Amino acid sequence: MLPVEGGEASVLLERDLSPGWQLHLTEQFQTAACLRVSSTVATPQHYQACLYRWFCFTDTNRLIVPEGN
Repeated sequence: MLPVEGGEASVLLERDLSPGWQLHLTEQFQTAACLRVSSTVATPQHYQACLYRWFCFTDTNRLIVPEGN
């Protein structure tokens, strides 16, 4: 993970992808209890697909609760 300003971490993963493909992951804490994870995939033809998922934690049980997609 590469640290970025504003409580955000980012990483570019290309080692396991076919030539020309890119995968970019971002983790960003929106609050102390909620984390937003985003991924973007780009093809060699420059098409992109994005997906994000929220993970919120509770103090009582620390369970991960997905919020939206």
